[in-house]
Amino acid sequence: VNALAGVCCTVVFGACVLWMPGWDLRLMDCGAYFMAGMDEAELDEQVRTTKTLRRIEDEGALVTATRWQRDTALVINGKRVASSNLLDLRTQYFLGIIPGILHPDPKSVYVLGLGMGTTCGSCAQYASEVRCVEISQAVIDIQDVFSDVNYGVADLPNVTIVKGDGRHDLLTRKDTYDVITADPIHPWTNGGAYLYSRQYYELCSRRLNPQGIMCQWLPLYELR
Repeated sequence: VNALAGVCCTVVFGACVLWMPGWDLRLMDCGAYFMAGMDEAELDEQVRTTKTLRRIEDEGALVTATRWQRDTALVINGKRVASSNLLDLRTQYFLGIIPGILHPDPKSVYVLGLGMGTTCGSCAQYASEVRCVEISQAVIDIQDVFSDVNYGVADLPNVTIVKGDGRHDLLTRKDTYDVITADPIHPWTNGGAYLYSRQYYELCSRRLNPQGIMCQWLPLYELR
């Protein structure tokens, strides 16, 4: 009897899995869970008008390149983290450009997080050596979609892109840099809070050359 019950349960479970509707990946890419203030009609319109350029999944994230209206965007687990919108680009570029302007002679740069590659690409315009560490292989693999705004960063000879945890990489390697910066990373994202800790700032201080500069984005509009 127990064996028969077990077989029946297995069959029922298998049937449920087979007949269960699949995930709507386009809906996931639009970040319905994040856009709490958007009503159903607005969400449906955004799903309908958003074009998926490429979608890659790795062990830690669903990474999608999308186009909505005139903007290309990088979406990670449904959250739009970077885009070609002018306001976003300004932030992304400035995180690389401003420390380069303030430093008297920046030759080596460390970039934590790749994003769309715009921060890393902007650093590569003045530094002879740029090391960028990105935790998601899917983000690394999707870079060519954004080559029109990231200077073709994946193919630049002075840029090394490594898969790994940026904070751990900075901790375990003893190299020092003229500039340490990071792609815009929200403190509330998984693992992001570590990058806003005293320990991280002290680590960056130890990895800076004399006259070195550390730059970081702070989302004041989300801090309450």
